[in-house]
Amino acid sequence: PVATFDMMFDKFFLTAIRIISWLIIFGTAYEILIQRELEGWKMRRVKKSLKDHIIVCGFDQFGKNIVRELISTGTPKGKIVVIDTNESAMHDAAELGTIGLRGDATMEATLEKAAIGKAKYLIAAAGRDDTNILVCLTAKHLNKYVEIIGSIMENENIPLIKQSGANFVISPLSISSHLIATAIKDKQKYSHILKELKF
Repeated sequence: PVATFDMMFDKFFLTAIRIISWLIIFGTAYEILIQRELEGWKMRRVKKSLKDHIIVCGFDQFGKNIVRELISTGTPKGKIVVIDTNESAMHDAAELGTIGLRGDATMEATLEKAAIGKAKYLIAAAGRDDTNILVCLTAKHLNKYVEIIGSIMENENIPLIKQSGANFVISPLSISSHLIATAIKDKQKYSHILKELKF
């Protein structure tokens, strides 16, 4: 800038904006870095104390219901580790008092952070058959003694999830279909099932 006003404008106003912008960028990056480091430190501490725990992979509505049922039937909240890629799922897990781990449950590194080697059970409830099969395969590779409960949507994928290491296979659609048919055919038997389920 040649004119005096332009020079003053550039020196004071634009330079101030540039400095503020850089501070915001560096501040945000620094905050993310600190947050990641704190999360990593917290997980390392939690990992040391975990043993005979339950890992729940997938925390959509189905996963949340599983965790609520586990808690209501007496499983200590500190013995439940929830894995999901969604940040909001981590907030929901924290609200329930469980341990949340943001990450991909199909990755070995994520399952190792959840102390898969010392886990008693793993529940594959990711909402997709291919994901659940891969979760089971990875988990069994890391800990051949862990009991795996695999959720499956399509019945044709049941042999695949069994081959991938699932000890028990649950098909929510088959179970709900069976309950509906039972309700129509035998109301007395259905009411007994509802009592068992505490509905």
